[in-house]
Amino acid sequence: MSGNATFASLSTQLELLQASLDQTEKDMNVYWLLLGGALVFLMQCGFGMLEAGCVRSTSVVNIVFKNLMDACIGAFFFYMMGWALAYGDDTTTSTRNGFVGNQAFFLVTDAHFGFQKGVDDVAAQGGFDTYTYALWFFQYAFCATAGTIVSGAMAERTQLNAYFIYSAWICGFVYPIVVHWCWSSAGWASPFVSEDTNTMQRLGKGIQDFAGSSVVHMVGGFSALAGAILVGPRRGKEPIVNDEGKLEKPFRFDPRADPADFLGHNKVFQTLGMFILWTGWYGFNCCSTLVLNAATAPVAAKVATTTTLG
Repeated sequence: MSGNATFASLSTQLELLQASLDQTEKDMNVYWLLLGGALVFLMQCGFGMLEAGCVRSTSVVNIVFKNLMDACIGAFFFYMMGWALAYGDDTTTSTRNGFVGNQAFFLVTDAHFGFQKGVDDVAAQGGFDTYTYALWFFQYAFCATAGTIVSGAMAERTQLNAYFIYSAWICGFVYPIVVHWCWSSAGWASPFVSEDTNTMQRLGKGIQDFAGSSVVHMVGGFSALAGAILVGPRRGKEPIVNDEGKLEKPFRFDPRADPADFLGHNKVFQTLGMFILWTGWYGFNCCSTLVLNAATAPVAAKVATTTTLG
């Protein structure tokens, strides 16, 4: 009897130890995402400093205010609809849509209303667990980065109201849809969908994007290119000769004026912004493993080395 009791006690202790280890691993994964999200969010400061240093002193307030509102507007619209369009139908096979997500607007699912009676744990009902909230924060930081890329490309020649509309549009609609295509478990180009339901999987392995080179930077880069084409170059303010042969001061976007070089006003801001962005890249790239364990730790270490050298 004593032997059986000892074995039972030991078995119970091992189960408790395993449960503790499992919980520690979950907590570590949450911490990993929060750390990465914080580093990526720090890049907002880097963008602000870099762009503030690259524009004229008269435009500093405008550019840093746009960076601030990028983070604020992006957070609200990614919370309101961005996450839902990106990942909203990942857990419900019957409602999956290869083009766009359709659930969890405002991060609310049916589980949050207690539709499954008798289940106290919201996560057990299909709602969000702690890791999912951490993943939302991590993905929001990515989303804000995609939005902020554009502010520098259109610096000194964009009205604030128009820029705020753009920020809401890209963070709430454009970027999340591209995320859904490439990173969700339902997207038409995602490598995380089974071959029988995914055209790209049948052709190969889907789009392989580890840390957002296409999902984040392609979206931000092409948006910046489109914006720069629309607003045109910064024009010089040297007097021009009008049709009457008289000297005339051109208006800001006067097509008669030649594009001019505008020197950045602060090299220190530019350098500090560069180093802050460099620091943020470690969170951007390394933490894109999404979890930290024996299998992903070597990958994160190699990614850190590649990021430093690249």
